[in-house]
Amino acid sequence: MIINPVEKSKYLLQLDVVLEASEINNLFKKELNKTAKTSKMKGFRPGKTPTNLVKNLYGTQMMVELVNKNLVSQVYEYLDKEGIKTFSNFVFDTEDFNYKFTPNDIQDFSASLLVVKEPAVELDSIDWKGNLQYYLPEAQPEKLDEQIDSIRMDIGGLQESEEAIDADSSITVSIIEQEEGADKSEGLTSTFSYVVNAIANETLRESIIGQSKGHSFDLNIMDLTDNEYTLEKQVLKLEGDAKIDSVGKEYKATIDKVEKKFLAEIDEDFFTKIDPNGTVKTVEDLTKILTENYYNTYRNNSDVLFFNDFKDFLLAQFDLDLDDNYYKKFFKQIAGMDDHSLEFHLDRYKDDYKWSWVKGYLDEEYGIEVKDEEITRALIAEINSYFGGVNLPEHMYKKFLDDAYKNPKMVERKKDQIYMSHLVDFMKQNNEIEETFITIADYEAKVEALNDKLVKKAEEENNHDHGHHEHNEAHEHNHGHDLVEDGGDDEDPLLSEETVK
Repeated sequence: MIINPVEKSKYLLQLDVVLEASEINNLFKKELNKTAKTSKMKGFRPGKTPTNLVKNLYGTQMMVELVNKNLVSQVYEYLDKEGIKTFSNFVFDTEDFNYKFTPNDIQDFSASLLVVKEPAVELDSIDWKGNLQYYLPEAQPEKLDEQIDSIRMDIGGLQESEEAIDADSSITVSIIEQEEGADKSEGLTSTFSYVVNAIANETLRESIIGQSKGHSFDLNIMDLTDNEYTLEKQVLKLEGDAKIDSVGKEYKATIDKVEKKFLAEIDEDFFTKIDPNGTVKTVEDLTKILTENYYNTYRNNSDVLFFNDFKDFLLAQFDLDLDDNYYKKFFKQIAGMDDHSLEFHLDRYKDDYKWSWVKGYLDEEYGIEVKDEEITRALIAEINSYFGGVNLPEHMYKKFLDDAYKNPKMVERKKDQIYMSHLVDFMKQNNEIEETFITIADYEAKVEALNDKLVKKAEEENNHDHGHHEHNEAHEHNHGHDLVEDGGDDEDPLLSEETVK
């Protein structure tokens, strides 16, 4: 095969190729003899099928496959020999659409192919520190103080109080069943404790706040909660299989005791209860941990903010110098896009292509990757979080993970989160990207602005989506090299009998 390279631009290489008739003929004869010896055809013994019959039946198909296979393999052999690394599969710029795959009259086959070279990004020359920030909202001292007080309350526990009842008070209530406004003879009685702010009925809850021990009131127990099990076992303390429907709902209630949370003293015992291992010994130690926990609640959003700024900044540094003609050919031939998709979304697809081009080099240089076990651990953590941190039986994890891996979007989303986290860690450690603290209002404004941008982008895409499946599928290909596959698969069929007849 004759290959003549033509430099179209810094990264775009055109290969004018000619697969000569003599070469095609030799390949065709070898394949014809091989097929005749292995084919099984009615009326002929195995291996004795006449080559002319095989040629008449399968000759055109065999020639298409031979041209496909040898065109691809020899082009990649040439690129490898010349030390030319390519980013994506090649596309046909021009080809002989009038070529006749006629076994009895074989002609030269010619085509012009376009390949994009791998990038040579000078990452060391980029001023990351001067152009990128990792934003976090400033920790608010008053919020940290509230958290410390909440911890002190939890450790301090409850103690009886003569003060007026507030929303956080726990009240011990004795009740007696009522009938026609009076105590019911042999009516149900019970004593239970309840936290005031857990009372479901707002009117009842507000009527109790401000009262004191000894206060009496009419109570419909359904105003406490609609959880029948709580009413049956914890409030009315019914025995056996008795249900709420078997008893009355109206009761006279009296508050026998009021308990309030109190602040534990900040002393050695306090810190021991917080951390038995003894690593937290002072208020400063506790504040440091709470501050880091505060930042951690925002890190997912901060990673996304950084990643989008990082992506926009990096793309602005490089120009692939590829025209729309190349992009349209690539997205039609390799990604299977239709004209409708390209009419409305070509600019976005171009950005995806360029990002894939840069990201592939970036990941290779920085060694950033997301392993399967990381995705699994992240999915398990999400499951645990959903169930309040409770460890589940092994079979339940398996069921949830099986379901998760059947949802490519969920897995891709988790993979993106992990990738962004790895990228942030790398940039902080190696490129002096420091955390920049801003007010919570400014931080929320940045998050809202990015959300608005992404929502607008999604709406624009949906407005132009008129049921074309090719368009929808294309939107799945926007991460890493999903859109632009690695070249080099010698078996990829780039021609078809219909295309080249």
